[in-house]
Amino acid sequence: MFRQFVSENNEPEAAPRRPIVPYLLIALVVVVAIGIIASVVMMWS
Repeated sequence: MFRQFVSENNEPEAAPRRPIVPYLLIALVVVVAIGIIASVVMMWS
């Protein structure tokens, strides 16, 4: 059923979406950096 819909769907290809992986990596690095900074501040205070 889904394959039939795809074969009958003659819309042009959608514009390629921006990859989300770089944004996920940046978010992960930011969270890790904030965690490290917070732990260092707690150790020194």
